[in-house]
Amino acid sequence: MKFFVLLSLCLGFLSACKPATPASQGEAGDSSTSAAVPAQNKQQAESKKSGTGQSLRQEVMDAVDYGTGAAQMRAKKSAIERIDKINEQHNKDLEEALRQ
Repeated sequence: MKFFVLLSLCLGFLSACKPATPASQGEAGDSSTSAAVPAQNKQQAESKKSGTGQSLRQEVMDAVDYGTGAAQMRAKKSAIERIDKINEQHNKDLEEALRQ
């Protein structure tokens, strides 16, 4: 019982600690990097607002396809097709090499 209490306290302490920042971000002397960071944060915030660019209906259909296994089957089919194309090209290369 004591073990679990100590473990939970340690995990709580570790999760409450602020992660260390790299030295390059912590230095105030480099103004070029400090000016670039807010611009990057602004771009990331705008991209999060815009979402994925898909409509709600398309997102729901993608979720249903994933849940029913249709998305996995399409991925498997496309992978098989790519492997077949690579295999055919390899066989053609081997035949040409044997002819010469």
